[in-house]
Amino acid sequence: MAPSRRLAALTLFVVLLVVATEIGMTKVAGNQCISKSGGYHGFCFNGENCNEMCVKEQFNKGECKLYGKSFKCLCTKNDC
Repeated sequence: MAPSRRLAALTLFVVLLVVATEIGMTKVAGNQCISKSGGYHGFCFNGENCNEMCVKEQFNKGECKLYGKSFKCLCTKNDC
């Protein structure tokens, strides 16, 4: 039974590693990248608050956009 637990733990670790790398910045056009805000939590309905949070996180701007099944604060950075 121990080998199956090790295999399950290793499989879970690999899946979490893949998911974590997908959450980082995504290059969209030229040298522009988009990333989900690390400081803005929950649904994003107020674009001004999102933009302020993204600027505090050293991004150029932020916008509320559909991310998965809900609206999230997505930050944009030039020259990444």
